[in-house]
Amino acid sequence: MKLITSLFILFYLFAGCQKQQDNKEIYIKEKMPFILENLSTIELASFKEAMLFNEENALISYDMDLLEKGAGKYFDSVITNITRDFGGDISRIILVDEFGNERIIENKKIHRNVNGEEFDLELIKNWEGVFLITSLTCPHCLILFEDLNKLATSSTNKDYKFVSLFLQSPEVLDNYKKGTAYENFGFLNQEWNVFFSSKELIQEIHPNYFQEEPGYPYFFFRKDSENIEIANGKESKALQLITELLNSN
Repeated sequence: MKLITSLFILFYLFAGCQKQQDNKEIYIKEKMPFILENLSTIELASFKEAMLFNEENALISYDMDLLEKGAGKYFDSVITNITRDFGGDISRIILVDEFGNERIIENKKIHRNVNGEEFDLELIKNWEGVFLITSLTCPHCLILFEDLNKLATSSTNKDYKFVSLFLQSPEVLDNYKKGTAYENFGFLNQEWNVFFSSKELIQEIHPNYFQEEPGYPYFFFRKDSENIEIANGKESKALQLITELLNSN
């Protein structure tokens, strides 16, 4: 019985170690594959040995010197991704070496739309036009797509932007396009700048939204860096007011 128990413990420990090793290899291949080419076999083994993850599988411990050697020109980007994964602030990352020397990585706040275009937060803050916070699981939001597309296409003032903000992840859009709702209601056209996973962006340009929790769809018109709320809860009235604002400015 003791022998069987001992063998079981050894097997359990071996399986645990093997799983950790597999996780490390997967992480490296997915998030920093270039170190496989830039580090020697011995260096790579040493780097893996130093890797530690938290419960969310975020990398929280690693050999900084080997990472810098292996990442090369991608070092700042890798550090930024590592910091983001464990919930750290990536706007200004301060690294301190063993001699107390500081290295600062500055990151602009970049937001990517569904077309893969990247926009600096400060640029978006200066956009003027129609902003819509909406959802793909809101039936009366989907019904509005046709009218919203007509509104954006017919606007005579091309200086104005049409921006749609979804709190949901982009994967929700992929699934939506596979269903019958997409066949019936379609989606926003190319006149709209569409952002998913946009909680941080909404907090930056309209922080009161999360305090009020007004639901969907939520319209506001942005002019001179100020937000003008538009008849929310009354979609037809909101569309009318938006049209008037577009024509009067």
